[in-house]
Amino acid sequence: IRSQKPDMPIYRIPNGVDDEWFRQQAKQGSVPTDLAAIKRPTVGYVGTLSEWVDFTLINNVARALPDVSFVFVGPMDYKSRAGQLCSSQNIFWLGRKAYSEVPLYINAFDVCWIPFSSGRITENTNPIKLFEYFALGKPVVTTRMPEAERYHQSGLVYVGNTVDSMVTAVLSALEERDEDKRSHRLKVANEHSWDALVEKMELTVAGEHD
Repeated sequence: IRSQKPDMPIYRIPNGVDDEWFRQQAKQGSVPTDLAAIKRPTVGYVGTLSEWVDFTLINNVARALPDVSFVFVGPMDYKSRAGQLCSSQNIFWLGRKAYSEVPLYINAFDVCWIPFSSGRITENTNPIKLFEYFALGKPVVTTRMPEAERYHQSGLVYVGNTVDSMVTAVLSALEERDEDKRSHRLKVANEHSWDALVEKMELTVAGEHD
């Protein structure tokens, strides 16, 4: 199509989240039993554990923060990754959960994180989990990625790429008590709700959106 219509504009619609559903689900139950048994504070990740996850960084940060529990919820693409992940006593892999349970886990985390490896995947990802975390107002720690940079600049995301900078980011996120930041995250999630994105898409197609 681009070769046939070189002047055709291209609009990018990012990933989104059903933010209202996330909040309603989070209210439906208590802290999951397996998570309740883990000592707080907790730093949690929800998603597939695959090649784009920086296992070395995770283990080194966990060793540097022995009083923090690092919790992972989601499937592993290879069983051998369990050995890569759980090499420290304060790392916990809880396995795959039903999607309806995901908000309960996120809501119970003190901090959420996205510890991705640097590389092409991270450079081009638009992680849905960022907006899922925001839907519950959670402080978020990420490795450096273009999609998170705008939120880092506004203080909604803490960024670290080395062990030392990631430790600093985690500790800063754990210490956060800023209700304005929480409200801002909820607002961003709402702006990235599927309803809002569909409306934007419809306006764009109709030529009514910049």
